[in-house]
Amino acid sequence: SDTTVVRFVAYYPYSEKIDKSDGLYHLRLSNQSERGHRLSDCDILWGAAEKLSKYEPDVNITFEHKLTQVVFYITPKGDLTKNDLQGSSLKLTHQRLEADFNIFSSNIKYMEEEGSLELKQSEEKIDGEYYFAAKAIVLPNDAEQNPVSFIDTDDKQLSELNNRHLVLSLPIGLRLTANLKDVDFKPGEKHVFYIEATTKGLTILRGEIAPWNTIEHDVVVIY
Repeated sequence: SDTTVVRFVAYYPYSEKIDKSDGLYHLRLSNQSERGHRLSDCDILWGAAEKLSKYEPDVNITFEHKLTQVVFYITPKGDLTKNDLQGSSLKLTHQRLEADFNIFSSNIKYMEEEGSLELKQSEEKIDGEYYFAAKAIVLPNDAEQNPVSFIDTDDKQLSELNNRHLVLSLPIGLRLTANLKDVDFKPGEKHVFYIEATTKGLTILRGEIAPWNTIEHDVVVIY
């Protein structure tokens, strides 16, 4: 009500556990394959409005995604069938699974420990073709914010030990992998991969960065 100039910040989803003195929102991304989980449970939307006062009272905030969405569409080919993929699990290795997000600055402080992230799975049809689909929200790892060191090697076992891989484990006992060491996950991007699976392995047919415009969040009205 006075002439003080203020700054508003807003974020989603809301958490009661944030200490208002440091503004740290703890992100834990390791449980996304659980029943009932939605992508929006791990998503972080953030926006700010600057230099507001009683003379400029309207708070118009444009929200941005601060994390990265990954989507994998896998189709069985050759000696694999749709039934072979039933009950499979899909994981991303060498992922940092926890971080602190600062709601005041939007900076992310990464936890050092790495692990494997199991993705949320479903069946989808695109243009009449069946896909084993898997999705997740992941922490960005672009070179500036979260540098990750990978190595080049022809040794498959050594490569998997030191690089991020997509790992598909089938009930019939097959373990298929694809190397993702060259992919940078940047904030606000949605990475979509189309992959062919045979008993010999996973082949990435193409990957694209798609617009991340549709969100499955509930509508929140602030009074």
